[in-house]
Amino acid sequence: LFLEFINSLDKGLDVENISKDGQYFYIFKLKDFGYFVFAKEQKLDDVILKSLKPVMDKLATSLKSCRLHEQTQENLQRAKKAEKIKLQFLANMSHELRTPLNSIIGFSNILQKNKQKNLIEKQLNQLEKINRNGMHLLTLINSILDLSKIESGKMDIELRDIDLVATTNSIVELLFS
Repeated sequence: LFLEFINSLDKGLDVENISKDGQYFYIFKLKDFGYFVFAKEQKLDDVILKSLKPVMDKLATSLKSCRLHEQTQENLQRAKKAEKIKLQFLANMSHELRTPLNSIIGFSNILQKNKQKNLIEKQLNQLEKINRNGMHLLTLINSILDLSKIESGKMDIELRDIDLVATTNSIVELLFS
């Protein structure tokens, strides 16, 4: 029975009614939303039904807005959760990378001091490269963490001048060492 009404509404009618067991059932087709059904014990005249149509359209618009608001809130919660997971991942990974990296840097510093005087110049140069590249890698890890802190609003950006020539030379040295 309900499907017959839906079919008649799909043919362009805005409202349909049927009576059963002393009740009048009204089905309104709501714009971009679906159908609204209600029952009355008395039959409504055409003037009232026509005046209800704009009210039903406004109801549909309001319901659609509520649904969109709920979806937006759900998406916002999912995004916040994903951001929290990302930050936790970065914090964990930075710890997992920094701990052994600091050991490598520390041991290369100790060996570079050559207290027993048993290392040749080539070995000392290689230790210096290990140390420099380790420090560079540590700087990259810290920069990634800083970017994630900036994204999350937990760090302020400080603009300052840099020595472009020295920075460029340092990059070239790292690339060719």
